[in-house]
Amino acid sequence: MSSITIVFGLITINIKSDILTHVTHIAILIFLFSCVRLVNMKEIEHPSGRKICYNIRGGGKPILFIHGWGSSSLIWNKQIDYFSKNHTVITIDLSGHGSSSPNDEYSLDGFSDDIMFFINSLKLWDITVVGWSMGGMVTIKLLTKLKKYIESIVLVSSTPKFISDNGYDLGLPALIANKLKRDIKTNYPGAIKTFYNLLFKGESNIEAHKSFVLNEVTPPDPDVACKTLEELERADLRNYLATIEIPALIIHGGLDEICRPQASEFMHKKIKKSVLKIIPNAAHAPFLTQSDLFNTMLMEFIR
Repeated sequence: MSSITIVFGLITINIKSDILTHVTHIAILIFLFSCVRLVNMKEIEHPSGRKICYNIRGGGKPILFIHGWGSSSLIWNKQIDYFSKNHTVITIDLSGHGSSSPNDEYSLDGFSDDIMFFINSLKLWDITVVGWSMGGMVTIKLLTKLKKYIESIVLVSSTPKFISDNGYDLGLPALIANKLKRDIKTNYPGAIKTFYNLLFKGESNIEAHKSFVLNEVTPPDPDVACKTLEELERADLRNYLATIEIPALIIHGGLDEICRPQASEFMHKKIKKSVLKIIPNAAHAPFLTQSDLFNTMLMEFIR
């Protein structure tokens, strides 16, 4: 009777192959692949004692990818291999997300301060910073503190102001954000699943992407999700846009119902050296569902 022996770290798994189904083989491979990704995560220690976790691949000019609300650095899986052939690709977990330590507060200032410390610690220069959704807002805030290290920015499905009010109607209605907060407190798994489904609303052939996000991109704890959402409700970065003087690529899905495409049009008008690209058949995560087109747009921009 033949067997399969897998040695992984300090663990040896001996499996009799004739009792395994194909599904079991696949499940084991998925488990091992997930473990490898965790092992590959690096960390640096913040002066406060918190750990900031990240992944780094490739070589060349650095691209720093910042994830959005309710997700982690794993969301960028379709960009890592593609861009690491010619660039140093860095994906980072914001505090309280992914493998990074929790913090006392969750704000755009706090997130950008952590990234400023991270950039200085790794001695990164001439960076292209790519921020998705909330990560785009963190990117704008970061620029106010660390301009000399950043060569260009990419704002993906982002907004300068998440919530609409009397003077700005391009955001999410406050009623929807309030409902999401209530759902986080009463049924967090259901709230996250609803949000993840909304990432792809209106698109077709997205079951694999939904499965990836639901099963592999671990959301933060409910308290972190709620406090971060409250920060997004308060944030207003409109006045910073006119101060951005470096090249900016703005990419948005035409079907996006979380951050409206009109918000990116607004930013394009305010940011002097910006280029706007609308992907008509994409919703809130074009780097996943339209990854080939997204990667091409980004590569052409940073060349």
